Amino acid sequence: MPTPPTRPQAVRGAAIAVMAAITRSDCTCPSCPPLIRQFLLVDSALSAEIKISYQSVRCQRMNRNLVRAVIWVAGIAWIGAALPAAPVDPKTVPGRPVKVATIPIGFGGDHDRKVKLAIEHLEVAGARGVDIACLPEEFAGTTAEPIPGRTTESLGELARKHRMYVVCPLREQAADGKQYNTAVLLDRRGQVAGAYRKVFVFWGEGLNVGEDGVKVFDTDFGRIALLTCFDANFDEVWQEAERKGAEIVFWPSAYGGGSVLNGYAMIHNYPIVAVGTGNMIDLLGKTIDAAERPRVLGGDLPQQFLPVVAVEHGHQGQQHV
Repeated sequence: MPTPPTRPQAVRGAAIAVMAAITRSDCTCPSCPPLIRQFLLVDSALSAEIKISYQSVRCQRMNRNLVRAVIWVAGIAWIGAALPAAPVDPKTVPGRPVKVATIPIGFGGDHDRKVKLAIEHLEVAGARGVDIACLPEEFAGTTAEPIPGRTTESLGELARKHRMYVVCPLREQAADGKQYNTAVLLDRRGQVAGAYRKVFVFWGEGLNVGEDGVKVFDTDFGRIALLTCFDANFDEVWQEAERKGAEIVFWPSAYGGGSVLNGYAMIHNYPIVAVGTGNMIDLLGKTIDAAERPRVLGGDLPQQFLPVVAVEHGHQGQQHV
């Protein structure tokens, strides 16, 4: 039985058919030069864009046809983008499928309020069988605390309850009196499995530089690395993650990061889970569309989405919830 087309394939096919029907070069006007057109439909779950390049045409009839084509294709793309996409069955994803939750609840704020918000998100993610969830950089404020400490203990209870890993970024108060911007990895038992101290500290943070370099952590689904925020400006740490065999890189941050992350994913051949605004990039450098937001009592969870990534064969799929 043939595989049904995906939504982007169906939208693209319909757009091409309409474009071909409307803009066919059927004009016999001798003043018309050879027509060169290139049509590219860029579609996603959230937006659609049409890019067109062509030689100037003096024939009014052909120009009218071209305008009509743009309007038709824009309408098709808009309708296709609005349609719900079919859920991805993790069992059909080749390799080792891993369900990931990004929880972009923002940098800083009141500790108790932000921990409570993080717990609400983790409860929803855990109930959906997430393997690993990641929070933003210093999500619970900038008051330093030891590791383990009150934040890791609170979130460790959720990790243990739902048998999932949690990336818990916080400001660390080390035993020697130094403070670090640290991302802590909690394992499925809720225990501290390791931590990464930010190497490239932004000059306004006033914190110590991590001296241990990039670390990788072996989980039951693959090897991961943690990098943080300003590290995005220095390729050497991303290279080190690749050399050490990272299969997924988690990047908690206070901002979105931008297209440089897409470049790192493509160059270094690993997916990147970016938790500033909350998005995920596959190893081809393509941003995976956000899935439907999980719903909780009182409204939506801001921007949380749950993609499925296979860490072995390089295939990413979107898991809707």
